[in-house]
Order: sequence, then structure tokens, then C-alpha cells
Amino acid sequence: MRYCVLFPEAQNVHLVKDVGMIPYKLKQLGNYQAVLATYDNGPYPYLEDVVPGLELDFIGKRGDVSRTWRHSAWDGVHYLRRKGKEIDILQVFHMTLSSIVYAYSYKRVNPGGIIFLKLDCSIKLVEKLRGLGRLPMKLLHQFLERVDLIGVEQEKLQQDITEIFPAHRAKIIYLPNGVDFADLERYRPELQDAGKENLILTVARIGSEEKNTPMLLQAFARLVQRGKREWKLVLVGAVASEFQRYLDRFWEQNPELKEYILFRGELASRRELWTEYSRAKIFCLTSNYESFGFALIEAAAAGAVIISTDVGIASELVREGNGAVVPVKDVDALTDKLAEFMERPDLTELCGRSARICREKFNWDEICVKLDRELRKRIMRS
Repeated sequence: MRYCVLFPEAQNVHLVKDVGMIPYKLKQLGNYQAVLATYDNGPYPYLEDVVPGLELDFIGKRGDVSRTWRHSAWDGVHYLRRKGKEIDILQVFHMTLSSIVYAYSYKRVNPGGIIFLKLDCSIKLVEKLRGLGRLPMKLLHQFLERVDLIGVEQEKLQQDITEIFPAHRAKIIYLPNGVDFADLERYRPELQDAGKENLILTVARIGSEEKNTPMLLQAFARLVQRGKREWKLVLVGAVASEFQRYLDRFWEQNPELKEYILFRGELASRRELWTEYSRAKIFCLTSNYESFGFALIEAAAAGAVIISTDVGIASELVREGNGAVVPVKDVDALTDKLAEFMERPDLTELCGRSARICREKFNWDEICVKLDRELRKRIMRS
């Protein structure tokens, strides 16, 4: 079967997320000729060692895509006009105007083709849908009539979307994102040798508004003031330029914390990233919102206790005592939970529990087997 993920914006980092992993894993199943259709936004070094064999099909640019979404949407439509008949299954993302245009264009050239809509949504989409009027909802229903399968990444959001679109209940499935454990296992021996350390780790675009890095810095400063000086905070990721002014003030007010807080920058190598995940006993995410939160499951897979604000997949990942979920922007709650787990004598055991939970529920191999099964059901009906 010929499977195409249409995502013009794909960069190297997307290859280890759902954009790249789904076609990569489906191709490994042996029954799919899977490609990722994108602009050439390279380089793509992950093609060499993380997703070897993943095929990229580059979309030609017909305008200045930096000016407006219309150019990339038009380029996607032009791609489907040329190649839509050759595509048995088309995967698109998000409930957006681009996806709607892609769906109509694809079905026009290939009426018997299958469309898989991966919502990649957060609670914000649910809130927006519930506020729509009758006419916009009617148009969305017409769009969904052309969609054959709808994947929602969180269990609660699957329930919400089903309540909003009950007529499409049979199409809506729970399909989370995952971890490529084969990639992790390549480094397992050296990671185990390194061992766990008293580290609190975060991986994000440091200082961007939605990541709320000040919440984490404030909580850690309080912990050091309480005497937790045997722990360090490690921040991995590019630092937003607008965050530098806040950092300057923070260091001015807390100069003694420089020996306890380490900024590692953006790590290009998966080996380096897995090493950071594997060293940390605690992974902390303080986002104001997340559609999913890939870093949460990657950290759990590497055996870290998860302490996160109530965003994305956090509440489904944190169970059986392997961490805590705190309210968004609640520095007091975050500080208390970090202190509680830093003092737990069974912290190492809880780290192992996180890894087990992640492997059971967020494994790309098993997720794509389920997707394959659901797609085959739709193909048989078409």
C-alpha cells in the first residue's frame, strides 16, 4: 500500500516525532511504501542513523511560503493533483483549513483513497470547537465525511472529540504518540553504565512563553534555599532570545545558583539527548500548555520520574506513583512535589516504573501495528 504523510513544514526534528515515525514504522511492517511529502527543509541528519530508509518526497515551492499559509497549502494541493492517484492512504495533521483543502483535493483525484486525520490537538481545540456556531460546525462535518480515520493522542480528548462529533464516532480512535525503543536500545549499555544522578532535567525551548521556564527556576531556587544542595537542575534546549533579560535578572538575584543550574543548549545528537534523559532521576515540565509533550514520554522511557504541570499526556503517563501532576503556574505545588520526590528512598524504583509504563503504552512499534489494523478495516469497507 502506498502511504503518504503530507507535512510541508517537516524539519529534521520532526523525523523522530509522529511526522516521521509513522511512515518509518509502517514501512518496517513490510506492507507499506511510505513517504513523507515535505519541502526540502534540510539538512536531515536523522535519515542516516535514526530513521534510515525513511523516504522523503520533496514538494516544489510555488511562492514565498514565509508570507502566508496559502502558498504552502497551494503547494500541497498541487502535489496531490500530480500524485494523489498513486496514494492509497493520505495522512494529514490538525483540523485546519489546510487539511480541509488537502482532503477535498485528494478525494477529487482519488475518490476511493483513505484519509487519516491525525489531530495532534490539545484542550484548546476542544474549547474552540465547543464555541463554534452552526455554520462552521456544518462545514467541519462535511470535511469529516471525507475523512476515514481520526486519531486523537489523549484518552480524555478522544472522549471530548467524540462528544462533539457523535456522528463520526466510529472513525475516532485513541492513538497516542510513542517512543522508538529500538533507538533507545542502541545506547542502552553505555547509558546503564553511566547510572542515575541527583539531577532534575527539563527538555524544551527554554524561555519560550508556553514552556514557562521561570516556574521551574523559581521552584528550584526555593529548593536550594531549603538545603537541597545535593541536586542540580539541567536545562536542555535552545534558549529563546527574549528570555535572556529574565535570566540576567535571575542570576543577579541568585548568583549562588550558578553552580547548581546547568544550561546544556540544543543537542543535535540523539545519543547526547538519551544520555541526559538517562542520567536524570527526575524530569520536570512546567508548560502552560502542550498538545502532547514528546519530552515526557522520552524521559519516562529512559527511566525518569515525571513531575509536570497538567498538560498534554502527563496525566496518562503519571500513574502508579511514578511522579506527580501539578496545576499550571502553581510554583508552590511544584516546589512541594519536587521536594517530596527528591526525598523518596524508593526513587530509583519509581524511575524503573516510569520506564515500564512508557514501554507498555507509548511504544511506536505497537502503536503503528494498531494503526495498520484500523487502516485495513477502512480499506476493506471502501
